[in-house]
Amino acid sequence: MKSHNTNKIDYISKFKYWMLLPIVVLVVAIVFGAIWGFNLDYDFRNVTTFNVKFGTTVSQSEYKALETNLNTIMKEDGFADYRIDRVGEGAQNGLIVKIVNTDNKLDSQIDTLKSDIETKLYTMAQDSIESSVVINTSEKQDNIPSSIGQLVLLSSVAILCIIAFVFFYNWIRYNLVAGYTSSLALLGGLALHTALLLVTRIPLNLNFVVSYFVMTILSVLFATIINNSIKGTLKEDKFAKSSNADRVYYAVGKTKNILLIVTTMLIGLLLAIMFFGGLSFIYTILSIIVGIFVALFISTIFYTSLWSFWYKRAKDNRLKKRIEAENNKKDKKQDDKVLV
Repeated sequence: MKSHNTNKIDYISKFKYWMLLPIVVLVVAIVFGAIWGFNLDYDFRNVTTFNVKFGTTVSQSEYKALETNLNTIMKEDGFADYRIDRVGEGAQNGLIVKIVNTDNKLDSQIDTLKSDIETKLYTMAQDSIESSVVINTSEKQDNIPSSIGQLVLLSSVAILCIIAFVFFYNWIRYNLVAGYTSSLALLGGLALHTALLLVTRIPLNLNFVVSYFVMTILSVLFATIINNSIKGTLKEDKFAKSSNADRVYYAVGKTKNILLIVTTMLIGLLLAIMFFGGLSFIYTILSIIVGIFVALFISTIFYTSLWSFWYKRAKDNRLKKRIEAENNKKDKKQDDKVLV
């Protein structure tokens, strides 16, 4: 059979290993979680927050000096599990301090910290400050942790609905093989995405729902683009003697440029948002970037390998049934001749 893509990378012959990849990574993630615990962000933990107000808008260099010295005070007072965020982009007149405070055991220590910030912060940073800064802190506020169980339940229902939609959409638009391979590929993508987030120890928060949404939409979009290209090869005479793998390699080669352009543009945009948006966006942006890479892998490698394998099985089954039907007709004709 003539290949239509001489520069292809023969990944389809290794499809069994691609199918195992999400499972292996997920097992590694579970082992990591069992040993070191899952890295839950502040949405799922008891956190005490308060604002550190500067009394005026400060410059970028002044803001960095204040933030650096605030971190120094936090460490001197014995705090390790905390995060400092900006109050608002372009309004650098304050910071939000978030401290993990399990069972409110650190209340008195946080009160001492607030007092230290009000008395020490300006003194430590004054060599780098030209504005008339007056440091004061707001009242403490306690965060009520979100329920992980409820989030998992609602997410599972949403995922099942999306997979059902993807299955019927691809079945109606293309064929049954495209329907169940798309659904299985999407399940593999969700497992791989979750596993990678756990393995990379990116703190898990409620905003990660966005990364799963982006991964799912891109997986469906990329798979649809590739499907449209594969569908064309099924009707063209020049592919009549081509294998399913050759059809896939041709379709991926034809569409890879647009997939890479979309991926690069999205990642570039997200990196720009992360750079200008500060640390408060970093975990969400990183999780979305992981989702984009997963979508690219799932749609080009995982999905196409499954399609090539199961479409061959579907063709073999149809051929087997047709041969059996023809043999039954021959047997019936022979029986009719014997009776005559």
